[in-house]
Amino acid sequence: MPELLDITVGPDVLGEGNWDIALVADVADTAALDAYQRHPAHQAIVAYVRSVVSSRVAVDFEI
Repeated sequence: MPELLDITVGPDVLGEGNWDIALVADVADTAALDAYQRHPAHQAIVAYVRSVVSSRVAVDFEI
């Protein structure tokens, strides 16, 4: 996906948190974020994740 500047995925290293894994996707701006979220490859991943987890959390923020 051309909108992605960087992507990092990793487990909860302490194993005591509320979640098992985190994903951080870096994009240039909100237009790139919108394009990333609508991209067919991202939508396929979203469908898969929703099929294998009981819950998830997503947060979008600017740095």
